[in-house]
Amino acid sequence: MSEFEKKVVQLRDRTSGLLPPPPNPPYDGGEPPGFEMLEKRVENLEKDMREVKSDLTDIKVTLATISAKLDSKVDYKWLTIYVLGIVAVVLRHEIMAFLTSFPTP
Repeated sequence: MSEFEKKVVQLRDRTSGLLPPPPNPPYDGGEPPGFEMLEKRVENLEKDMREVKSDLTDIKVTLATISAKLDSKVDYKWLTIYVLGIVAVVLRHEIMAFLTSFPTP
């Protein structure tokens, strides 16, 4: 037995009384064991799936809304380029005067 396995056994022995044993489900002798609770478990799964489908529908609606909002948004990069272009055209005389005011070497 390795050193690790020995430590695991020691820890298991030390902590064995700290946690209660897991409860055993009642069996009515069905085949396979636990089959008697199968219908209840399937009902719970069906209920959960209905909730998941409902949540998924809500998520799809939310994503469609977000997508529509993003499609209608202005691309600020192009808006900035257009505004700077318009400003440059309006101020072209001032820009040229500024650039020609420097002495040439």
